Amino acid sequence: MQDLFIPLLAGHLIGDFLLQTRAMAEAKKGLAARVWHAAVVGAVTCVLVAPGPPSPAAAWLAVGLAVLLHFAIDTVKSGLASEDWNVYVFLIDQAAHVLALVGITVAFTSSGYSCLWMRVTPAYFRILILISGLILCVWFGAILMGKALQPVIRELGDKPAEGLRHGGRRIGQLERALTYLLVLSGNAGAIGFLFAAKSILRFGEIKQPGQRKEAEYIIIGTFASFGWALLVAVLTQRWLAHV
Repeated sequence: MQDLFIPLLAGHLIGDFLLQTRAMAEAKKGLAARVWHAAVVGAVTCVLVAPGPPSPAAAWLAVGLAVLLHFAIDTVKSGLASEDWNVYVFLIDQAAHVLALVGITVAFTSSGYSCLWMRVTPAYFRILILISGLILCVWFGAILMGKALQPVIRELGDKPAEGLRHGGRRIGQLERALTYLLVLSGNAGAIGFLFAAKSILRFGEIKQPGQRKEAEYIIIGTFASFGWALLVAVLTQRWLAHV
């Protein structure tokens, strides 16, 4: 049953997190932007699903339904987004997308889906799982961390920007990517050194006694980022073991 779900999920993640910028996401309040985004997701999903005999028509129907539901969910979300609840809206939105794909997979599980890419490499579905896990860990994680830590950032108050533009975001993406790769390569023990190195470098920025809030923000962000990366890496590892 998961054979169809894997490319459907990968298509959603690539379309939503690799091929969609922040500006594009904010523009989805407009109909034209939502239609364009759904078309991009549909095109990527078509390439990844690549249905072959014995029942390609059923698989194409599943892809079409996935695109329509993606558009419908985005339309509902565009009217619900709130600055105070955006992290919850984001999680509910993504859960709705995944549940929709699960429902489609269940509905078409008896269609005899066969992927043409499996003829190129038998490891195709495993590759998609690895890519999906990496997207969830790095890009999905960046948005999740940013939204979840907004209350903490607001408590810090307005302070002049320091350091590189988007430097913190890039550091978070790199640390989660490295954590993901270390776990999946069987070198999870090295994560402790990565964690220690980041802690030493970041806490070197906190020198004044009155900067307790900044120190606590760094601690919260670091634990949240590494925790998310470990969770996604372990779940990806478990998923790979069942494919």
